[in-house]
Amino acid sequence: MAFTPADEKSIQKYIRYIREMINDKPEMNRLIRGEESSDSQIRLALLHAISRMITEDPIPNYGISNCPYPHLLLDYALYILLRNAGIWNSRNALQYSAGGLTVQLYGKGGEYMQWMNQLERSVKSELRDAYATRNVRAAYGYFPAGMVSDYIEGAMSLLEDSDGWTINCAP
Repeated sequence: MAFTPADEKSIQKYIRYIREMINDKPEMNRLIRGEESSDSQIRLALLHAISRMITEDPIPNYGISNCPYPHLLLDYALYILLRNAGIWNSRNALQYSAGGLTVQLYGKGGEYMQWMNQLERSVKSELRDAYATRNVRAAYGYFPAGMVSDYIEGAMSLLEDSDGWTINCAP
């Protein structure tokens, strides 16, 4: 996958955003005294996320620098980072006992799994809603206030969010 200079600039911006979102900074990671995820790991998660978004989108006409859903791209990349960290954490889990003292290293795989599952459900649900909304708008266009047909008003009012609450998008 070839990237333009605009893509590279966007990738660097997203890396900074992700670090801020999850407080992945040396001063916040006192035990490891560094960043938990390298720039290359975050970059790979971003590329994986945009690739998945484009593959799942029925009208994939964007890239990383002009993604219409930057918040979902960040969340999707974060999901992938959590998944990768959870796999690493589970693979390296070690419990050690000596003299009545038990120490467990990297035993947080289950917690990573819970966060990952929650984030995955949220991202996929929001992406489905975003794709559906965009498809309806592409089919019927945007209408000035007072010019919405009864059909479109009814269709837009049936959109539901991930908790099952009806979103009334009609004016």
